[in-house]
Amino acid sequence: MPSKWPTVEKPVPGRQAFSRSDPEAVLSQAAVLLILGAQARGDQDTFGARASVAGLAGFAEFWPDEDFALFERPRPGGPAGRVNVQRLREGLAHRFGDWIFPEKATTADVLRAGTAAALPNLAQRAYDQTTPDASAELMETCLKHPEELIRVAAAASYSDMSTETERLTEILADGCRSEDELVRGVAATALWYVSPEHVVLNSLRTREGRATSAGAGDTTLLVHGTWAGRVPGSSSTSPLWWEPGGDFHTHILQNVKPDLYSQPDRFGWSGDYSDSARAQAATQLTTWVIAHKDQGLNLITHSHGGSAAMMATLGGLTIGELVLLSCPVHIPKYIPDFTRIGKAVSVRVHLDLVILADRGGQKFKLSQMQENVLPLWFDHFATHNPATWNKYNVKTML
Repeated sequence: MPSKWPTVEKPVPGRQAFSRSDPEAVLSQAAVLLILGAQARGDQDTFGARASVAGLAGFAEFWPDEDFALFERPRPGGPAGRVNVQRLREGLAHRFGDWIFPEKATTADVLRAGTAAALPNLAQRAYDQTTPDASAELMETCLKHPEELIRVAAAASYSDMSTETERLTEILADGCRSEDELVRGVAATALWYVSPEHVVLNSLRTREGRATSAGAGDTTLLVHGTWAGRVPGSSSTSPLWWEPGGDFHTHILQNVKPDLYSQPDRFGWSGDYSDSARAQAATQLTTWVIAHKDQGLNLITHSHGGSAAMMATLGGLTIGELVLLSCPVHIPKYIPDFTRIGKAVSVRVHLDLVILADRGGQKFKLSQMQENVLPLWFDHFATHNPATWNKYNVKTML
């Protein structure tokens, strides 16, 4: 189904976003919440330390300066521990009303009015202070927000601060069942960190491809990312975006790469969210290519499908052109053998919400990789949207 979210070329500044309720402001609110969570966990420091140990400091940007030149970042605080949720909630109830309590039955109108009154004040405090309580108060309040994306972003960031993880798990699991692709992507990625064996994640797996055919095939292949299966409970039988007949597959075949592989034994991998699943996908991809006698083929990958492809080059796979769409940056864990790649191209958006939940970096800074940042914000899935490719002429970036 079409995304409910508008194309954002100029984001609502984070501090101001909490005084508004339009979709553009909601996306900015979600970004602020996820940034606060990353700061509380110390994600940027961890990212930098791993790159430094590998001698790769400066080869990626966790949060690019260009993003925060246009989107005000909350002041960074140190890593936060668990907060006293009951005390926090009692303070919020005293200031804004008892609707804040989880057990309090409230109407949608009450929640809408309550959050509208509380959030501007709480967001201002979260921006001006660096205490864990300032961030936690905003997250706690957003758990009752009328917008599902905000509830999910708050639960994702609050999971390392709140002692009530069961409530957060329930919110994230509900988000995994959402028909909205962006909500589902953030929720599933965050849920894996809270409860990696949760049953709802199993339903988001994809059907793996088969390496049964022999003989040279076509020379371009789509590789999907994590959680690329169907919405849990969906009765739809239409092709997914990356499958033959899907909207993005059709766009690439008809407008970009007429040699795109379109046979029933297309490649697919589990889409599980783990390093081991990506390593297995890399092996499966190499096996698939060898069976089809297609060493040197071009790959158009999305999200962690790009991570799997990069791992495959370390195992001997040769790629003509590697296209990474919205690929999370995890250096040194995922970096290709550039001697086995003819050309590497990255296409991404500013402050990708799913990558924020993934705890990865937003941008490569490798001389061997052509980096393209679209004038778009937040939407992890915009890079496999045919409308995006048409409007911004992405074809010319390859």
